Amino acid sequence: MVKKKHSQPTIFETSDDWTLVFDLDLPEDGQSKNQSFPIHIGAVAKRPDGLIYSDKLKKLVYIELTSPWEENMKKSHFRKFDKYRKDGIHSISGWTVIPLCVEVGARGHTNHSWHEMCKSLNFQRSQNRALRKRVNDIARRCSYFIWLNRKCKEWCYPKLLR
Repeated sequence: MVKKKHSQPTIFETSDDWTLVFDLDLPEDGQSKNQSFPIHIGAVAKRPDGLIYSDKLKKLVYIELTSPWEENMKKSHFRKFDKYRKDGIHSISGWTVIPLCVEVGARGHTNHSWHEMCKSLNFQRSQNRALRKRVNDIARRCSYFIWLNRKCKEWCYPKLLR
C-alpha cells in the first residue's frame, strides 16, 4: 500500500487575489514600465523589478533581477538585498515580505538565488529548467550585443528576445 503525501498548499494557492506587477512594457497584460510602488502597501521610494502581492494575506513577494559578471554575483546579490532593506521594503508594517534577489550572470550562468526563486514560486523542475535555459540564452545574447556595439556612439534597441 502506497501512502499518499499530503502536501501543504503553495503560497499562491492560499489566496485568490494575487496581483502581479512587473517593470515591463506590455500593455496587453496590464504592465508598464516605471510604475510606482503600490501606495496601499507602503511608502517605498524604489520599486523592484517584480511585485507579487495579496491584499487578503498581506504577503508581498518581490523579485529583483541583476545581471552581473559571474565573479561578482555574490556581491551583487547582497548589494541589491541591502538596497531594498535600507529602503524599507523588508519592514513594511503588517506585511510579510519575501525578498527574491536573483542573479543571471552576463555570460548566462545562474547561482543559488535562481534556485531559491524557483523553489519559492513553486516551479516544477521542468519549468525551472526551461525558464533557466531561456534566461541564460537571453543573457548571453544581450552581452554579445553589447560587446559588438562597444565602439558605437549611438545606442539602438533591437528585438533580442525573439
